[in-house]
Amino acid sequence: MIILKPLILDLTGWLEATWVNSVQAPDIVNPAKDAVYEMVDDGMGNLVPNELISPAEPEHVEPGAVTETQVQCTSYHPTQIDMLRSDAAKHGTALDEYEAHLATWVAAYVPPTPEPEPVQVVESPVEKLQAFLNANPDVRALLQ
Repeated sequence: MIILKPLILDLTGWLEATWVNSVQAPDIVNPAKDAVYEMVDDGMGNLVPNELISPAEPEHVEPGAVTETQVQCTSYHPTQIDMLRSDAAKHGTALDEYEAHLATWVAAYVPPTPEPEPVQVVESPVEKLQAFLNANPDVRALLQ
């Protein structure tokens, strides 16, 4: 059975979702055991219990071990909520218990403000020529 592990929100605002395939081995039934005693000769050729080696145990059941294999682990940005929902549906896992958390996560996202484009100053051809000529000290000395 594929299950969704608890969602983890990291410090950068990304949400990590991990799906694992969880398989439980069959339960182990341990039958009842009788008490075991050390037997000694009573001096008349009879064996009698002397010291308790192992006490009696009732029948008991040990649950089988659970093995988890990771199926998918993905980090989602708040703008990728539809991708998270799609992946959850693909694995057959419901997000019902996380809906309030997801709504808060998406609502808290504030997109970054774009940086203003730098204003380009267009030089006239005359200004370009003057800048070129003034950049050369020999030419600048002749022009003065």
